[in-house]
Amino acid sequence: MKSSKSLLILIALLISYHLGKAQAILGDPNKDNNTKLYIYEYYHHTAEQEWIKLFSIKNYNADQGYWGKGGVAGRAYFVDYQGSGGSFIDFSFPQKLSGTQKPILQLSGNSANQLQWYAKISNENGNEEFYDVYIKTPIAHLGLTFLIRGNDFTPFFQKENTTPTQFNWSSIANPESFSFFNNAGNIGLGTLNPTEKLSVNGKIRAREIKVEATNWPDYVFEDGYKVGTLRELETYIKANKHLPGMPSAKDVEANGIAVSEMLKLQQQKIEELTLHLIEKDKKIDALIKRMEHLEAQKIKTDQ
Repeated sequence: MKSSKSLLILIALLISYHLGKAQAILGDPNKDNNTKLYIYEYYHHTAEQEWIKLFSIKNYNADQGYWGKGGVAGRAYFVDYQGSGGSFIDFSFPQKLSGTQKPILQLSGNSANQLQWYAKISNENGNEEFYDVYIKTPIAHLGLTFLIRGNDFTPFFQKENTTPTQFNWSSIANPESFSFFNNAGNIGLGTLNPTEKLSVNGKIRAREIKVEATNWPDYVFEDGYKVGTLRELETYIKANKHLPGMPSAKDVEANGIAVSEMLKLQQQKIEELTLHLIEKDKKIDALIKRMEHLEAQKIKTDQ
């Protein structure tokens, strides 16, 4: 029993000693960097958040040609100690950080959104030849494993004691850079809080969208359906500033629109208005016939 306790203490001391980075390289170390896959381990098990500097990337300009390009791609495996489970994040950082070239993150797992990613142009030596990539950890996580491959980058994977500032990109300020798949089966594009099967923070463009709906309002044309008068409709609109049964502008701004439900409501109003038009058309026809009859009677009288 005593030897078991001693072994546990020894393991804890070893982990503490190696707190930070451990590196392995897959591939032929005698060949250039293009053949290598780097593996980095980072352990963090404290009650504080940490800034970790991952790597610096050569910030190439576009006019340096096809071969003047670098960048880093890889995956980060993350195990959360607070019960959210394991996650992984696929990341791709371009050869140049700019308004049109931004990193891409694909997050999978409930704990994946606990890591915050940042990048900033490095102003060391008074130039912008490199940009640096950081992550900010949550508290008391168990460990991180990074698999990366890249060109013209310098790996660090160590704690940053000075809090970095003046970021050019971050996963908080630039949600367009990431997608998130959580353990509830929800997918978020540009949002880390997908509350539906697909939550999109931005525009969607498609060739066609098919929406399933039930209880389509053909019941409006059934016998016994009460449409109500136009006078009643006018009174309601003056009091509420929207059609009966339809959400108000305030409701829409707060809760959005359920497309299938809105299509049904709009179809219901179209069919009700169609009945009003049919009724008005009948009355107009009756008035025309009456006017024609009166005109014919007048002509006879005049003769």
